[in-house]
Amino acid sequence: MRTLRLLVAIGIGLGLALLLVLALKGPVIQAQAAVPCNRYVVNDGNNSPTNNCSDPNNPCKSIQYALKWASAGETICVADRDDTAGPSTFYGPIVVTKSVTLDGAWQAHLNPFGAGWTWAPTACNPENVVLDGSGTSRVISITKSSPTIDCFTITGGNAGSVSGSATDDLNHGGGIAARDAAPLIANNIITGNYGCMTAVCTGYGRGGGIYLVNAPATAVISNNLIANNVADDGNVGWGGGIYLENASPQVLSNTLQTNRAGHSAGNGGGIAVIGGSPVLADNRLLRNVAGQDMMAHGGGIFVDSDRAVTIERNLIQGNVALKGTADPGLFSRGGGIFFDGPLAVIRDNRVYGNVATLLDQRGLGGGMYLHGLSAEAEVSENVVADDNRASYVADGNGGGLYLDDCYATVMANRVFDNIASSKTPGYGGGFYVNGGGGLLEENIITDNMAVLGAGGAGAGAAGWRSRGAWSWFRITASPRTSPTLLLRAGAQEAGSMSGEARPASSATRSSATPPVTGAQVSAAALRSRAPGRGWKATPSWIIRPAAPQLATVAGCG
Repeated sequence: MRTLRLLVAIGIGLGLALLLVLALKGPVIQAQAAVPCNRYVVNDGNNSPTNNCSDPNNPCKSIQYALKWASAGETICVADRDDTAGPSTFYGPIVVTKSVTLDGAWQAHLNPFGAGWTWAPTACNPENVVLDGSGTSRVISITKSSPTIDCFTITGGNAGSVSGSATDDLNHGGGIAARDAAPLIANNIITGNYGCMTAVCTGYGRGGGIYLVNAPATAVISNNLIANNVADDGNVGWGGGIYLENASPQVLSNTLQTNRAGHSAGNGGGIAVIGGSPVLADNRLLRNVAGQDMMAHGGGIFVDSDRAVTIERNLIQGNVALKGTADPGLFSRGGGIFFDGPLAVIRDNRVYGNVATLLDQRGLGGGMYLHGLSAEAEVSENVVADDNRASYVADGNGGGLYLDDCYATVMANRVFDNIASSKTPGYGGGFYVNGGGGLLEENIITDNMAVLGAGGAGAGAAGWRSRGAWSWFRITASPRTSPTLLLRAGAQEAGSMSGEARPASSATRSSATPPVTGAQVSAAALRSRAPGRGWKATPSWIIRPAAPQLATVAGCG
């Protein structure tokens, strides 16, 4: 009996030991089975014809091979090896035609003695897994699908040398190009990509980092670092960081810095929008450049669309529309934002220290250049400040904002410490309004300068600074229109405005101030008074004070 009990005990002990061994080994397999991955890729995997990438212990070697096997809705986990130094690199081109997820937030460990791989999700660090175009191809092409690209470094792309069906978008989208697709592009570093490099350029480049065409509102570009990309390094370029054409994605919480649109002319150093109705919100656009020679528009953001575009809660700082030498007979516009279109919501942005042109060309709108805004458009609650400049060397108009043929509501903005021109004639340190007719309401416009240095002429003479809560801006009217400008002031500005009005062509000045306490001051009344420094209005403007407590009109210069 004792022998039987001993044998039973030994059997139970061996069984428990076996269960313990299985328990120690089992969770690895169970954890792998529970991982939300359908296909596995690691750079020491294998692409044998019988390997469909679904076994974590037998991963594939390339992303493109895993895409061959994947079905819509699946997740392809791409891992960095934790037992080797440096990042894991996978080479493009990668062509995505299925609505799958590419997830780079994984680590894989090669177990000893042929025991397979251990896979573990990690906090996203996009530096761990690199997708590289090697300077010879675009990194990722996406068509007619809704994939997710999450947590990679995407670099070395050159769309000037793509081949096959991708030639439809030759020179466009060095890092990622998507046509007729709705991708989610999130948590990536997109850097060092070219829409078109000098050596291989055959046309104009668009979208150094990302290029989206015909994307619906379900497309999202979020929480990416998009830096040091170039749309075109030899000629004219659009969208150094992001280019959107007839696309309406949400572009949210990205940092776009030190991107460049073009070598000669360029539009949109950070972002270029051509058509479509995107939302650009909560982004940081820093030190981007639209162009280096000839002419350029929109150092930070360039928009040309007849549909509603929303730009809100962005930091737009240190961008330059035109950085290098240029044709002095041309203009560069919008150091921070260039907007051409009827429908805009430009709200609650911080626009600091942007420049329309640095060298020998005339500049318009150091902070913003806005053209063609309709009465439905809104420019509100922005801070345009801290040394936005229309021009550093040549003539400059509108250090803070240049409103061209606009009818928008411009409300509750703070515009201060801006400069129209550093050396030569400048007009409108804070605002320059040309044509149109809109509503300026409850804005604080102060401590701006038309010309920084001495020796300037016209309204840019040295010392033309702000007076009270409003400072200099110039109003001229388009010969095509007979606009109306309504002025209102909030309680904090009431009674603190000074200056006078005169025809813009007059060269003389005095300190006379026209009364504005009546129902309106007509253009004829403005002409009848001795011109002086301050407000400048052409005869086609009608100025109606909306607040009876105001005694004078804001000064301009």
